[in-house]
Amino acid sequence: MSQFNETSRILVVDDQTSTRELIVQKLAELGYSTVDTAYDGVNALEVLEKSIGAGQPYAVMFLDWVMPNMQGIDVLKKVKSDPRFSELKIIMLTAELERENVVEAVQGGVTGYLPKPVDKTDLKKILDRIRGVKEAVPERKGFFKKFF
Repeated sequence: MSQFNETSRILVVDDQTSTRELIVQKLAELGYSTVDTAYDGVNALEVLEKSIGAGQPYAVMFLDWVMPNMQGIDVLKKVKSDPRFSELKIIMLTAELERENVVEAVQGGVTGYLPKPVDKTDLKKILDRIRGVKEAVPERKGFFKKFF
């Protein structure tokens, strides 16, 4: 996969239309132009499969934790167990976190977390870190201090 930049493909997965639209808008404001969306985990897997089949894989996926049909953590585990997606960076979106969930996601291969509601500054930081650092954790007012 080529280096991640503003033209890299990004997939935003969330069951809330307003959240998907907000993240897509903020990504556009940051200069990211190749952004697609999926409305749940099952749809995300379909979109990911099609991207591989077309030879145009996604570089980053923003993945909501709580969704109908298939939870984000289950999507994470399925995708990370498939070598075709080995370079896909996955950022979990979540409004609330439990220590057990954080540990489970880290063990599952998550690249980072983004708290909801999504803040443009945190979004920029996490994308900038993906460009040069494997693990990205937002610095919003002690977010995750109680876990690490």
